[in-house]
This record gives sequence, C-alpha cells and structure tokens, in this order.
Amino acid sequence: MNIKEIKKAVDEGQKVCWLNPAYDVIKDDIGQYLIKCNLNGHCIGLHGLKGTKYENQLNGKEEDFYMPDPKWLTIRERRETNDYY
Repeated sequence: MNIKEIKKAVDEGQKVCWLNPAYDVIKDDIGQYLIKCNLNGHCIGLHGLKGTKYENQLNGKEEDFYMPDPKWLTIRERRETNDYY
C-alpha cells in the first residue's frame, strides 16, 4: 500500500497493519498518521515530516503495509473498525 491508500483506509475506519498485527497505522487527535506498536504503545510517523525531502517517504516498505482479513480480527477490532460480517 502507498501513503495515499493507507491514509484513505485509516480515514475510512479500516484497520491497516505494518509488518504484523503488533503494528497498527492510526490517526491521532491532531491528525498525524502514526505507526503504533500495540506491545509497548510507542509510535513513529507513517512518513517523513511535511516540508522535508522525506515527506513522501514511508517509514517502511509499501509491501509491508496491509489490511488484515476481517475474519481474523478480534471482536473488539471488528467493533472499532465497524467491520461486521
């Protein structure tokens, strides 16, 4: 997934992971897109700072970002993403 696809999915309430389910892409209260580790709560920016040469560079490879299959989401995750089947 590229930056645009990731942001669109997060904005639509979809769950986006990086590398494995321990890392979620979130949007915080001030509108920043972050990669959050669910094991320790630490976050890094989804991409480089706006206004720098890195603003369009993901902190990770495009192929490492994915939306998990809804059937593998927990009940809580389904509730949070409004993904019921």
